[in-house]
Amino acid sequence: MKFRYWKLPSYKTTIPMPIIEVVLSPPSGGETFRYPCLVDSGAEYCYFHAKGIGRDLLKLVIEDGEAMDIKGIAGISLEGYLHKIHYKLGGWDFEAEVCFVPELKAPFGILGRAGFFDFFKVQFEHRKEIIELKDYQGKKKQ
Repeated sequence: MKFRYWKLPSYKTTIPMPIIEVVLSPPSGGETFRYPCLVDSGAEYCYFHAKGIGRDLLKLVIEDGEAMDIKGIAGISLEGYLHKIHYKLGGWDFEAEVCFVPELKAPFGILGRAGFFDFFKVQFEHRKEIIELKDYQGKKKQ
């Protein structure tokens, strides 16, 4: 699967970013929705917005998840809560433990090593502004 980078506004210009959309739906059923996420090889887990995504759309009780301390590149510490969810990407269905972060400041979710990179071989072609994913699991598309 190949995805084109998104172009986001930056200081005086736009910057291409490896952002892809995953499809989420509440565990108890309901309408699916697309959620843009940055593919980030430096992130330990997948990090999603606790309120708008976790609480409001997935209907999770965020604080019922396992609490964890997250440290970012700037050394800032945030609290997050692990929950197992299902997501779809390119016709494949995955179950992964992701961290819902109440104070996530990014305008998109983050797809990190646990819960994303362990499912895919990821190739960034920055000059072409393309990210290519190949399935590690040998799953068949649904």
